[in-house]
Amino acid sequence: MKLTRIIPAIALAVLLTLTSASALAKDVTAFTSDDLNVNAAYAGVTPTDVHAVFGSPVSSETVDVPATGETQVLWHYNGLTLTFTSEALIAARWTDPALIGPRGLRVGDGEETVLSAFFQDQTQTDADVLYTAGWVKEQGMQLPPSGVISHDTDGTFTIRYLAPMEPYSEDVLADPMNFVYQSHASLTFVFDVDGTVSDIIWSVSSLAE
Repeated sequence: MKLTRIIPAIALAVLLTLTSASALAKDVTAFTSDDLNVNAAYAGVTPTDVHAVFGSPVSSETVDVPATGETQVLWHYNGLTLTFTSEALIAARWTDPALIGPRGLRVGDGEETVLSAFFQDQTQTDADVLYTAGWVKEQGMQLPPSGVISHDTDGTFTIRYLAPMEPYSEDVLADPMNFVYQSHASLTFVFDVDGTVSDIIWSVSSLAE
């Protein structure tokens, strides 16, 4: 039996048990789309809502994305960039330590502070896999919901959390390699060589863009 054919059962089991398993880890839960915020601006809010939180941007630009045909509007502040599509906030990236991100995390926090804010599967044997619904060989990726640490050759590293915006359909679970075409919430912490968060990035999009 191919590995990808046993993944659906694993994925379903993880999706059903992640919350209860998290309760055993001092009620720390896995990442979800509800975590996507910067200060009081959450994913999906309108430009008007963002203006009420941050005021007028220092500059803005409009970008056409060939892969999707979307038109994105980027608002630039000092140390913060927000991206809108169809009048909805879909992405944020910032380096300003004054800004409050998901679960109160900020630029300048250490690795352990970030790790302690989210669920970790203590049964994982790979230290760089925080939790996962299974390995998808064709994509070379962990199946969301997942949390993964990636190391760069210069000593920097990232922690990336992924979660589907909607539960996977039976078709996706039957053929997990297609999960990259589904809409996902993504949250990435970029760490410098000292193990300190230098950038926080989140977005809502399909992984295949």
